[in-house]
Amino acid sequence: MSELSVRTGIPVSTIHHYRQRGLLPPPVPAGGHRLRYDDQHVRALRLIRRLREQRNLSLQRIAEILPHLLASEQEAFRPAMWDRLLTARASADPTLAAIVDVTISELSSRSLDEVTVGDVCLAAGIGKGTFYRYFDSKESAFIAAARTAADRVAGAVVATEDATAARQALRTALAPVLPLVLELATSAARGKQPFLAAAPDILGRIVEALDAIREDPDRGVTLFAEAATDLVIGTFGQGR
Repeated sequence: MSELSVRTGIPVSTIHHYRQRGLLPPPVPAGGHRLRYDDQHVRALRLIRRLREQRNLSLQRIAEILPHLLASEQEAFRPAMWDRLLTARASADPTLAAIVDVTISELSSRSLDEVTVGDVCLAAGIGKGTFYRYFDSKESAFIAAARTAADRVAGAVVATEDATAARQALRTALAPVLPLVLELATSAARGKQPFLAAAPDILGRIVEALDAIREDPDRGVTLFAEAATDLVIGTFGQGR
């Protein structure tokens, strides 16, 4: 166990906790009270750490997808694989979908500081115990909501046929979730976690979709910034 901790940088107490939660494969008895761990345990622990740090997932959510990741050696550490599994589970889980949708709605009109877990639970029609089976905190729900919102914006852009339509689709899809997107960017710029770790991937999804526009290649960041700026100016100009 101590060697496993050294190789992964994860404290022994945390490894014990993961074992108790059923996240790790059973170790092999090595005589006496000793147990032998191998590279599979190292991979599992490294995956758990990355999923916690980069996706801010609860241990229950990690437990749902970890076996599928460990079974796929080449894809296990690729964020695209994580997202495919998470999306598939979300689409099959109406409770999770409801929590994410409600969080998007709440954070599109109020700041994260103003929204409580109780607000989300009330709007989603669930108890706090159910919320915490999916997310460790409102911050982790925020990250999930921001990721889903970004995917929807990117999807709207990709579905268009030319640059003009893409820019209009960007503005239309971005407008209702702009406060959420701006809060993510602002919190990341201030170095706050988990926003700093998540922002490049989340905002990058929109930028990549814009970069793919034939008439405007490699201008994703500029187009994104221009659309956000225009929407902010338009909002203040209306006295909102």
